[in-house]
Amino acid sequence: MKKTTLLTLLLAVFPSLFFAQSSGRHGNLTYTFGYNEVPDNCNLPLIGIVNVAHGNQKSFHIGMVNTTEGNMGGAQIGFINTVGDGMDGIQIAFVNTTGDNQLGFQCGFINTIGDAFTGIQTGFINTVGDNASGVQVGFINTLGDNAYGVQVGFINAIGDRMRGSQIGFINAVGDKVQGAQIGFVNGVERLDGFQVGFINGTRVLNGLQVGFVNSVDRVEHGVPIGFLSFVHHGGYQAFEFSFNEMYPYNASYKIGIDKFYTFPMVSYNPNRIDPWAIGFGAGSVIPMNEEVFFNPELMSQTVVSSNFQEITSLGLQFGHAFTENVDFLAGPSLVWSRTTTTDPMFSLHNWDLGGSNRLNVGFRLALRYRFQN
Repeated sequence: MKKTTLLTLLLAVFPSLFFAQSSGRHGNLTYTFGYNEVPDNCNLPLIGIVNVAHGNQKSFHIGMVNTTEGNMGGAQIGFINTVGDGMDGIQIAFVNTTGDNQLGFQCGFINTIGDAFTGIQTGFINTVGDNASGVQVGFINTLGDNAYGVQVGFINAIGDRMRGSQIGFINAVGDKVQGAQIGFVNGVERLDGFQVGFINGTRVLNGLQVGFVNSVDRVEHGVPIGFLSFVHHGGYQAFEFSFNEMYPYNASYKIGIDKFYTFPMVSYNPNRIDPWAIGFGAGSVIPMNEEVFFNPELMSQTVVSSNFQEITSLGLQFGHAFTENVDFLAGPSLVWSRTTTTDPMFSLHNWDLGGSNRLNVGFRLALRYRFQN
């Protein structure tokens, strides 16, 4: 009885009495629970530790190591999955590799496709050698050629063009983006869409950049919006010395494009208890003719003091270009000051809003030097 039970168990769990037959191509057919091998177009399901399929297969393979030499249509589920040619189906493993095209789904720690890919890759490292249409989700996503879809990861890199979205800490595209880059650092040769990040860079901008630092070689149709936006050709850079209703000495550096520029500034008033203030603002140059322009600016300043004191102002200035580089500006301003008791040096009128808030109407004078780029 015991001998019969042991023999039955051996046959069920590890049938060393495997069957083999000539396939006419790629050797024999071997089928055990330890090692399975099938010839070309022998579409048996393979369940074992090591599964090897010669030629093309349409089946599913479940094991520690799954290998298909040709095209695979179906599913591979294991620790290491390898397809020598194309894949049409699902790969789920620690390491997934497809030599040619893949249509379907890869889920693993490392996913690699040598040629084109259509579907979903999800893992720690995802790599596609050629084009991809679909989604890559991982810590590192790389794509050799064009992408149509979405990359979500810590590092996303595309060798050529992207039509879709990149969402990550570092996003890089070698040629052109038609869509969105959202990350801490974004870089692309040509942007037809928008970038949102801490640092954004593109050679040609046709869209929108929103970041702390933006770098653009040339703007065709678009606007960079950031703390500092460097436009190397056709941008706006200027140094300004000005007088306003709160501070007689102001210095600011304006950078961006004519449509939208930003500027940090520092101010000094020797008649105040706390004479220094630092600020940041944004403005736009709107041409009226060849020499005259309208220049609205919104600015916020913080007084360097142990107490919080903030000054927010809107300036409506008109400028006149004396030379190619020098502008003179003047115009009224509306100023809202908080937690400050010092009266402005010059004010047309003021309204006490109660408490530590006050609204003032004043004016500004400025001399600006524009750099050519």
